[in-house]
Amino acid sequence: MRALSRIAEQPLSAAVLLVALVLALHLPGNFLLPPLDRTEVIYAQTAKQMLEAEGPWTAPKFQSEPKFEKPLAVLWLQSASAWVSGEVDQIRGYRIPSILGTILAVLFTYWGGRHLFGVQVGIIGAALLATMLVVTVQATLAMPEALMLAGTCAALFALGTAYTASEDADPGRRNALQFWLALGVGALVNVVTVPLIVFLTALALVAFDRGDAGWLKRLWSLPGFFMFLVLAALWPIALWMGGTLDAALAQWRTDGLHLLLGPQEMKWRVLPGLFVVFLLLGMFPAGLFLGPAMLTAWRERATPAIRVLLAWVLPYLLFLELFTRKTPLYMVQAMLPPLAMLFAVWVVRARERGVVGAGDDIVEERGWYKIGTIGWLLLVVGLVVALWVLPFLLKLSVSPLAVVLGVVTLALAVLATKAMLSGHRLAAATSLIAMAVAFNNFVIPVTFAGLKPVWVATEVRAAVDALRRCRPGGAWIEGYNEPSGVFELGLRDVSLAAFPLYFAVTDSVWKKGQEDPKTVAEMSPVACVAGYDFIHSCSHRITVTVLKSGSSSFENCEIPTRFRCKNVPDKPMIGRMCK
Repeated sequence: MRALSRIAEQPLSAAVLLVALVLALHLPGNFLLPPLDRTEVIYAQTAKQMLEAEGPWTAPKFQSEPKFEKPLAVLWLQSASAWVSGEVDQIRGYRIPSILGTILAVLFTYWGGRHLFGVQVGIIGAALLATMLVVTVQATLAMPEALMLAGTCAALFALGTAYTASEDADPGRRNALQFWLALGVGALVNVVTVPLIVFLTALALVAFDRGDAGWLKRLWSLPGFFMFLVLAALWPIALWMGGTLDAALAQWRTDGLHLLLGPQEMKWRVLPGLFVVFLLLGMFPAGLFLGPAMLTAWRERATPAIRVLLAWVLPYLLFLELFTRKTPLYMVQAMLPPLAMLFAVWVVRARERGVVGAGDDIVEERGWYKIGTIGWLLLVVGLVVALWVLPFLLKLSVSPLAVVLGVVTLALAVLATKAMLSGHRLAAATSLIAMAVAFNNFVIPVTFAGLKPVWVATEVRAAVDALRRCRPGGAWIEGYNEPSGVFELGLRDVSLAAFPLYFAVTDSVWKKGQEDPKTVAEMSPVACVAGYDFIHSCSHRITVTVLKSGSSSFENCEIPTRFRCKNVPDKPMIGRMCK
């Protein structure tokens, strides 16, 4: 606790520590995970096309399909990051804004927690936020949610600072400017979500105070409001200046204004309680603290700072359950910062055996507390074992690094459990954070990224790139229609005559049932790829053939043995073949 206090009271040291934690948790997965269909790849491919000579910066397209519902600011950031990093043809170049957005969200949580609860709660709450599953997913993928989370944290903690300030302690102009600037950034990257959460939180606080809204005056700033208007208007202004506003308005009218509320519309109606389920899953592993933290929060709901956190979570969750049909994975992240802060409040709370404050009893002695803690440990054990078994389903072996990281995860999970049961809350939190670092790297960069057959388009690219080292040429794909194929192979709507050499990539099942004039000059296959399509739950056997030049020049071409057709069976890897 003393060491934590020393670090937390030095803002620069705390910020460096938190940035290092975010990078340790998320950067390996951000860097190594292949393109994940479909939303991420559509963003990345749209941003990639903006970098091409004919790519219009105010007319986003996925191939030839207009994508005006994608926020321009996010696409521009992704394009810029790919260009600056020199990774235009790699998905990791387009994920940089996501990791930066996660860093900002964690830092805003730390700074906001310091103002509301003190330095120790601030740094622990920010660290717990960084470990949460939904934050990990959004820090890893090239999507706008991490940037939206940063805007949410900045705006809501500024609102909380204004609400909790005493009558004679105005938080100042800087806090109001932060509030409006964050609202503007939120509108720029996600249009309505951040303003909506701010409105619901403020409404709940005013209702709790029986109509007293005087504290809202502390958030007023004319320069800040002007900045908000400018930022919120940048998207339509850019479209207007580029001559594409009419086309954008036409698409929005055709597809519905719901496109502005999130990245993906669900094709089936959301079941009641699904957002609650995703919220519970999304806070793993920090959800270990959920039960006792919520009990303490409810008992202290009259405390202004606690009231802010509850008003942040509950109205928005109710709104999602009643009115929203969006994918829960893209919506629940905005409720994680206040929950992380509630967890930190419980962890740091001063406690002596038998003498506790403000109605906080010794929860470690309660049956539900012990059952929940043991259940959390069993969940971790089950996940680790499942991840060890997963490669065998695809006829692969478990890497030694996966074994080591899995053992470390289990050891730290046991330490966290023992600390929870013995009442050592800070030890439980630090063990859990260390466990999350091991677990994240075990899951994403080591296990998931190592499941090569699952990343069908990436495997196809590896096979084609090996052939291109012998002779360069373009590519054409049929039978595998996921966006990742477009991104990985650099597909364009062009004529075959544009290339002296052309690689045709076809699914063998599709090929048997199709007649296509493009395949008239087709020669024998020069490479084959086995893959498993987890979206459709079926197996692929994809062949790579050469058009217009014959395949004799590839007889001595060195390609990995797994791509040689004699080593790729016609039978499905798992289940059935894709149709």
